[in-house]
Amino acid sequence: MYLVDALTVLVRRWYIVLAGVLVLAGGAAVVVKYVPTTYQASGQMVLLLPPGASGTGRPVSPWLNLQTGLTTAASLVSGSASTKDVEEAMKDQGHDAEYAIAVVPGAGPVISITAKDSDPALATATRDALMAWVDRELQRIQVEVDVPQAQYISATRSSVSSTAEALPGSKLRALAALGAVVGLLTLALTFGIDRLLSRRPARRAPRPDVDTEDDTGQDVTDGSMPDPGTGDDAPDSVGRDGLVLRFHSKRPTPAEQREPAGAQTSLNGTPRLGSDG
Repeated sequence: MYLVDALTVLVRRWYIVLAGVLVLAGGAAVVVKYVPTTYQASGQMVLLLPPGASGTGRPVSPWLNLQTGLTTAASLVSGSASTKDVEEAMKDQGHDAEYAIAVVPGAGPVISITAKDSDPALATATRDALMAWVDRELQRIQVEVDVPQAQYISATRSSVSSTAEALPGSKLRALAALGAVVGLLTLALTFGIDRLLSRRPARRAPRPDVDTEDDTGQDVTDGSMPDPGTGDDAPDSVGRDGLVLRFHSKRPTPAEQREPAGAQTSLNGTPRLGSDG
């Protein structure tokens, strides 16, 4: 029932919904045009020992000789690359794209490197510069501890893309946010305006004309009372508020009923006789 009522309101206020759709379409065009596309260049580096590092006298495949020490070395190198000093050094060289470097969990001595920027060439250059830094850092930490040449660790590149790929996530997030905001505002305005217009009081109907004359033809709109007449035949009258006014003649008091006909009362209250008595 509520869904039907909501659809009814949307249909009744279709012009507000149409305005919201037009605003959403215009905003989407602006987002597609002005929100920059993010490009990502990625690659992996695997740390390996030389074939003769097993010490058995016969070569062993480096891919089968993945010692735990290799993972430790990968963690040390990736941790150093994430420091603020290395980031500033990369920016000084012109490689200021946003990058991330970490050991792939559960994959052994595998370092994952990604660089993101709105310029695909800059993202690719930053990734390549970071891989070169990993080679130098790996060599440095081995030289410091005099690692034997037979056990010297090297880094092999893997899954390195030649160009950066576009990531549509930034535009999609902007479009989703725009749709949510415009959609909520459109619904709020639609239901709010519909409720406001529905609650607006209707115009009052004009009062019917009131007959300003009573049954005797006398105007009663000026506040004057009509002549009540005498006896039970006194005419009725209609007042300002439309009420019917009925007038009755004054009944005599008991004293007046006992007074003989023709007797008159003097000013001091004593009866006096008429002119014939």
